[in-house]
Amino acid sequence: MATQILIADDHPLFRQALESVIRSIESDAKVRAVGTVSEAVGALTAEPYNLVLLDLVLPGAERLSGLNDLKRAAPDTPVAIVSAHRDASIVDQARAFGASGFVPKAVELAVLHEAMACLLKGEKWFPPAEPRGAADEAHDDAVERIGTLSPAQRIVLDALLAGRVNKQIARDMDISLATVKAHVSGVLRKLGVDTRTQAVLLARPVLEISDG
Repeated sequence: MATQILIADDHPLFRQALESVIRSIESDAKVRAVGTVSEAVGALTAEPYNLVLLDLVLPGAERLSGLNDLKRAAPDTPVAIVSAHRDASIVDQARAFGASGFVPKAVELAVLHEAMACLLKGEKWFPPAEPRGAADEAHDDAVERIGTLSPAQRIVLDALLAGRVNKQIARDMDISLATVKAHVSGVLRKLGVDTRTQAVLLARPVLEISDG
């Protein structure tokens, strides 16, 4: 069965460039391109895809909200960010949000080809990291832990960051209190902490990035 790729990018020329690179690696790949997050969600709910390549800035999305929307629509489908933005904090946040990769649009063609080859094989690809100190290593560890959360657990973590209590989370997610408590326990376990406060303190530096 041919590999199915979904490109969500509102720039026609870059969509063509991505498709060209993909077909140079897998000539029989089936590629569909859309220009908005809502179109991407609709495509994912209509049929399965092996990989989604998502632009960070799309109509209907703010920062990584598009990635969240796609992961909720198809939790098991790998989604890689392909963006003009390449700030390290954004890359870390994408990884924590469950992205399978982050490919800066400004990379050389050979690097783009390498990244696509890895992603098409089901592997992850992120830009090489800068030399890191002890504080950076702790940050990286937090990113890795947050990246293990399921889509539902990520929603619960976001709610904890917003100061929501269990009853509010249950109402927002339309689930029972028992299910919320199970999700919270799962979040604490995966983050390696004992309390909600500790979870917030660990996650806030990773997930709350200023607009400056």
